[in-house]
Amino acid sequence: MMIAQLQLQGFSRLRLAPGEKQTVQFTLTPEQMSLVDADGRWVLEPGEFKVWVGGQQPNLKTAAQPVNVLAGQFTVQA
Repeated sequence: MMIAQLQLQGFSRLRLAPGEKQTVQFTLTPEQMSLVDADGRWVLEPGEFKVWVGGQQPNLKTAAQPVNVLAGQFTVQA
């Protein structure tokens, strides 16, 4: 069982005026989603992954919910 962890991947800054909207696209590669296993090998584990996009990100230590962000999830199958 893998321990939950957060990683910053593929970021860029956007400056938006109040009320302005912009569509943003990004791709997460298998390499970016890989973790080091007990044997020191990089592997892509099957399971549920969550992605947050925006300002304040979640805090695993306090279980605080992110504010003003978009969230999504996807499944990696073996």
